[in-house]
Amino acid sequence: MIKQRMIWLVLFSLLLPFEAMADELFSVVRAKAAKGEMSSIMEMGRRYAKGIDVRKDDEEALKWYNQALAKNYPPAVKFFAEAYYYGDKVDSLKIDYAKAYEYYKKSAALGDVSSAYMAGMIAFNGIGMPQDYAAAKKFFSDACPRDVYACIYLGVMARYGIGMKKDNKLAEQYFSFQNNFSSSAPAKNDGESYFNRGRRFIYKNPEDAVGMLLKAEENGVKEAGVLAKLIIMNDETAYRNSREGVAIIRDEAAKGNVSAMNRLGEIYYEGKLVPERDLNTAKKWFNKAVENGDVLASRNLGLLALNEDEDTVSALRWFLNAGNGGDGVSAYYVGQIYASDERMKNTKNAEEWFMKSARDGEEKSQAIVAMMYVAGSQTVARDYASAYAWFTLAEKGFSGKEKERLHETALLLKTHLDEQDIEKANKIIIEYNN
Repeated sequence: MIKQRMIWLVLFSLLLPFEAMADELFSVVRAKAAKGEMSSIMEMGRRYAKGIDVRKDDEEALKWYNQALAKNYPPAVKFFAEAYYYGDKVDSLKIDYAKAYEYYKKSAALGDVSSAYMAGMIAFNGIGMPQDYAAAKKFFSDACPRDVYACIYLGVMARYGIGMKKDNKLAEQYFSFQNNFSSSAPAKNDGESYFNRGRRFIYKNPEDAVGMLLKAEENGVKEAGVLAKLIIMNDETAYRNSREGVAIIRDEAAKGNVSAMNRLGEIYYEGKLVPERDLNTAKKWFNKAVENGDVLASRNLGLLALNEDEDTVSALRWFLNAGNGGDGVSAYYVGQIYASDERMKNTKNAEEWFMKSARDGEEKSQAIVAMMYVAGSQTVARDYASAYAWFTLAEKGFSGKEKERLHETALLLKTHLDEQDIEKANKIIIEYNN
């Protein structure tokens, strides 16, 4: 007992100088903070928030942090963004994603790259706010190429046409920025290792990327899980070949993910990844997606009505809904119904919908519109320049002999064009080259 007491006395005597040093350091920090030194003001906030060399006091901590925030000090702005997003900075500041988003936006405007990524991530995923792909694209663009996660998000958006036109070349460019982050240094942990491997497969082998990204999520890399789900929701190959694909889609649909609702409807409609084909369950999920504004689900209900129920009237209603929502494929089906269904035949309506579909990027409609301009029709006058432009645009949607025929027709029309006509045609091609 005496021996143990002696040990404690020795330890206590050794600690006394350190306590004196801590007190002195705290006094120095407080003095600098009183003079307005921003880093010391932030340090005072941290000490009171965590109870370092002083009694823990949230109110006092926030007083110091707010003092730095009032001066628009960048680390203070980012501090409040992280405090509201993670909820672990000051006990009295609870998670509030809407406030976090506002502070991340302010921090991004002050030049912080990681804050631009976080603002984009919140907007993209609709965390505490409606999804806003336009805002997400802006913030990710501000962060890329300096932030690898932002570049990957942009690559996924471009590859699958989320919030921007589908553009594989642009997607490849965004994914190539990953090369700037290659390093011979080993990954810090398993999560980082799986993520580094998975993110490099996204562009060329998305189905392989999914498994690695999900393993990265299991090992603590949350962003990897978000990317895996994005791929599963948007890539035809990935969700079919991933063991986890259907389970993830089902779970996301139950949580209210609209894209997942539509995808789950497709799974039951096809019947290949579930025990049996179930059209009623497919309709149920398509309808839920439509109720939440999904135009692709409306197109799918149109196809189901047309092909399974042989109900052209219902099909037209669903196609009109999707076509008015910007879906070029549905607009093409509307044109076909008006052009060929004896009960609803209306050439003028058909041509107008083919034109809308062509402008929304549907290549079959672009070829039809081109032919309308070759001979003239109820809605357009003969115009070889426009015909040449639309044949040129349509080519990318065809292959083999059909593609060759479109190309040859375009070249033939071009021989009838003067410089002014070619300039006109090129403007059309640039405007509608989705």
